[in-house]
Amino acid sequence: MTSRRLHLVCVAGGPHADPMLVDHFIAHYRDRVGVTDFHFFLHQGPGFEERLRAHGIAAEPLAEFSEARKQEAFNRTIDGLGPEWCLTCDLDEFHDYGGRFFDFLPAGPLDHVFGVLVDRLAVGGFPQLTLAPLENQFPLRAAFTRFALKAEDAKVLAVRGVHIRPGHHRCLGRSGIGPVPVDHYKWDASVLLRLAEPRGNAYSDREAARFRALQADGRMAEAIRRCLLPRPDPVPGRAAAMRP
Repeated sequence: MTSRRLHLVCVAGGPHADPMLVDHFIAHYRDRVGVTDFHFFLHQGPGFEERLRAHGIAAEPLAEFSEARKQEAFNRTIDGLGPEWCLTCDLDEFHDYGGRFFDFLPAGPLDHVFGVLVDRLAVGGFPQLTLAPLENQFPLRAAFTRFALKAEDAKVLAVRGVHIRPGHHRCLGRSGIGPVPVDHYKWDASVLLRLAEPRGNAYSDREAARFRALQADGRMAEAIRRCLLPRPDPVPGRAAAMRP
């Protein structure tokens, strides 16, 4: 019997992003989740193309980044896959299906899987990435995006033949399952530069402004403490309330 193929589409790069995250990302999705086909779009930033090539992955250039261009690239990829499943994620988003995707997926006429971000933070700040396991580098689990930054933490994680909407927070699917927790490894040292200045996106710029205000006022540690989750689960109470 032919094995089932599992696709993943992602944008890599950015002027201040750390390319070391690529190694962790590929290991997670290829070895743990069971991705067979990676579809990468490469934004500016040194080191990413070399890292991807080392894993046998070629990337299509994305000359100028915007959420609209990213959405178009993702949906164009999805259109070319027919009825096959495709994971949609940013490079710092690690879906936790408790194992392989197809072992998690129940039988039935589903067309999408949705999830919620679980921010992974280090103790005492925003460290440089290393090759050590990410869960050891960032042991804290928090609803930091939702509560401290007042930003959207709902995500569409996988689709089958349906388009996503900007930021892949919603999709045009009709039958979904979730929420699945998404370990959000955004909070390394590079975030201090990535959120240091406006990027021309009103939604992202509001999030960045709140982050900078917490830093400037010395309230970051307390904000993180207030958002900590007591167990490795999605934000309590989201299962019924969250629908893409």
